[in-house]
Amino acid sequence: MEFSIVTTQIAILGLLLIACVAAIALRRLNFPYTIGLVVVGVTLGLLKETVPGVAPLTEMDLSHEIILFLFLPPLVFESALTLDARLLLRNLTPVLMLAVPGLLLSTAVVGGLMGALTPLDWTGALLFGSLISATDPVAVVALFKELGLSKQLVVLIEGESLFNDATAIVTFNLILAAATAQASNLLLSGLLEFLRAFIGGIVVGAIAAWLISYLIGLAYRNPLVQSTLSTVLAFGTFILAEHTLHISGVIAVVSAGMVTGWLTSIRLKPENRDFLHEFWEYASFLANSLIFLLVGITSVRLLQSANGLMPLLATLGIAIAAILLARVLAVFGLMALVNRLQIAPRVGRPAQAILVWGGLRGAVGLALALSLESEPVNSELIVPLTLGVALFTLMVPGTTIGQLIKQLKLDKPSVLERLERFEALIEAKQAALQSLAQFRKTSSQYQTQIDHLSAQLSQALDIEKTKLHQLKQSLSDCPQQLHQAIWLQALMIENQAYRDLHDQGLLSEAAFVRLELGLNVRYDAVIADTIPPPMLAPHTLMTQIEKTTVQSAMRLMPHERWRQQRSLTRFKQNYECDLAIVQVAERVLQRIDELSHSSQEQALRLKTCLSYYREVKEAAQSRRQRSSKQHPQDAQQIEQQIARRIAAIGQENAIADLLAEGAISEKVAQTACRLIAVRPD
Repeated sequence: MEFSIVTTQIAILGLLLIACVAAIALRRLNFPYTIGLVVVGVTLGLLKETVPGVAPLTEMDLSHEIILFLFLPPLVFESALTLDARLLLRNLTPVLMLAVPGLLLSTAVVGGLMGALTPLDWTGALLFGSLISATDPVAVVALFKELGLSKQLVVLIEGESLFNDATAIVTFNLILAAATAQASNLLLSGLLEFLRAFIGGIVVGAIAAWLISYLIGLAYRNPLVQSTLSTVLAFGTFILAEHTLHISGVIAVVSAGMVTGWLTSIRLKPENRDFLHEFWEYASFLANSLIFLLVGITSVRLLQSANGLMPLLATLGIAIAAILLARVLAVFGLMALVNRLQIAPRVGRPAQAILVWGGLRGAVGLALALSLESEPVNSELIVPLTLGVALFTLMVPGTTIGQLIKQLKLDKPSVLERLERFEALIEAKQAALQSLAQFRKTSSQYQTQIDHLSAQLSQALDIEKTKLHQLKQSLSDCPQQLHQAIWLQALMIENQAYRDLHDQGLLSEAAFVRLELGLNVRYDAVIADTIPPPMLAPHTLMTQIEKTTVQSAMRLMPHERWRQQRSLTRFKQNYECDLAIVQVAERVLQRIDELSHSSQEQALRLKTCLSYYREVKEAAQSRRQRSSKQHPQDAQQIEQQIARRIAAIGQENAIADLLAEGAISEKVAQTACRLIAVRPD
């Protein structure tokens, strides 16, 4: 037993060392990391018999359980944790169209062609069609993080790969059940099973995330405990859903990751949020490194053991042609329908081409194929075919999609991104010139060198200003696009300002959530060219569901005291929101005013935006003054709560600074923090 553990440990450490060396080399070669690891894994598999020391590294083997229960949870959870939930909801229709009808259409096309043209019987062909039609979240997420794509396209590809797992597994299990005479009335049972797997996964993941997030909140000063709890959540949710409840484990982890991402964004301190994300980025790196190396190693073993290499290659060619044809039909057909119905942001033809070519296959399909080894189907052919298709999609589309993105000009930054880049460079160089000017006053020996560097920076500053002016001139023919970019930039400044107020203790969690909702509503309005967006007011800071729920609760509450308590809660939230709106509107006005000084033309463009935020500020001030007159004691209590939060957080920051300077010990700092502990209101 000790030998087995030591051997496994040596193999893992050796593979991780190889992965790290490969990561350094692949970055210098500008080659996709995950695909490069597959190449390295294949190379290791081919060299294990001839090169001493390689064989122990190839002893680890992939299995159905290892892929699903060891590698998949951290990769999916990390992706869901950082997924843009608002953007996903805006693009939910095309995502679900590809994940459900798209996968079923692909299963039928691939299964039909494989059943008619290859040695697979119809059951095996349909099983192969269902498992190979699901784009793999492990492969897709890992690759597209390395490529410069628009956020909408990344969400479409990531969302589809995460959600189509439920459809693939249910379809796969139903076909298998029909083949083994274990099910009747397949259409109805299939629909019910899909709904159970999909909705059950969402509910289980959300509930688990709420429970664990409560514990994470209790450990708000201990990022190590918080990261450990999130690990328990990722793996525990998958095991509970997949193994115990027999619903979609991937959907459950996606739900848990998204809910955790939202809750931690408003409950954790900035440094703890950063630590949590870095922890999961590292966990994802480890899982990706091992799984893609093992895919390459396992591919060599299975393909070498396959009977008849030439017939297998011929069948593999048919399989590759079938999946490409099915992908083209599913993407172009369903996206044309979505665009025609105008029920989601339009998906253009270039983006559709990326969706087709970026439909990579990998570990999930392999896990389903490996689960057939004990079933009375053509597993001896399905498993190598699955590996062959996965290798093809990783090695051919995976290595060429970057060039396709450039050819289609999808890597071109948006107008907003280009404006922000030039403005950031200009401000950075201006700050550098000011710092050099201050340094010149205190240094008499090196003034020549300082003047030379200042001249270089001044020249670079003039170049950046010229580029910014040229960009704005080039957009003179489409002022709406520039106008939209300016408004989006203002909303981004507003968003960061609210988060800063929350982190500083000036804004409670409940108020921050409401203001974030109002920000998202206005962001969507600007994207839809509704400029100016709706004004900020209490009714825009609540969802329609929340409004209906509150109204119903107020009518149904049996006691007047309960209704008064609820009214007081709403008053406190509205008052705190208005306090924050006044401060943030002032911050946005200052920033916009700075931008307006760059040129007269720019000032004219920003005039509407300035007027909007002045009106927002005045309206919030008016509501706050009116509320203070109507409920002076409640208003005073709210401001006292805010003052206590500010004082406590200020003390914590001061202790942290003393600790960083070495003025106090870690033990003293922990004791002091416990004495001034601040909890969310």
